[in-house]
Amino acid sequence: MGNDVTQAALEAAANATNAGAAAAMSSKVGWSGLGLGGFGWLLTSEAGVAIGIVVGVAGFSVSWYYRRKEFQLKLAEEARDQAEHELRMSLMRRSGTRNAPDEEDGQ
Repeated sequence: MGNDVTQAALEAAANATNAGAAAAMSSKVGWSGLGLGGFGWLLTSEAGVAIGIVVGVAGFSVSWYYRRKEFQLKLAEEARDQAEHELRMSLMRRSGTRNAPDEEDGQ
């Protein structure tokens, strides 16, 4: 009877070890299959279309970002120019001159 219990324990341990090894192996095989499937998909024409779409969207996004940034800089520059113009006009009104302050010296 003791021999039977020992034998059953050894078989259970072997089965558990085999199950653990099988689980580890199936995980590796699964990831390998996924990787090979992904690589195979990259070789198809659908992959080229998908990559082209992604590159196109990325290019559009970068272009939109920098055009927006350029527009914001132009708005800020126009606001500075307008503020400078208004300051010059108020100085000219106060002094009663017709020429801008830097043009009075005949330059």
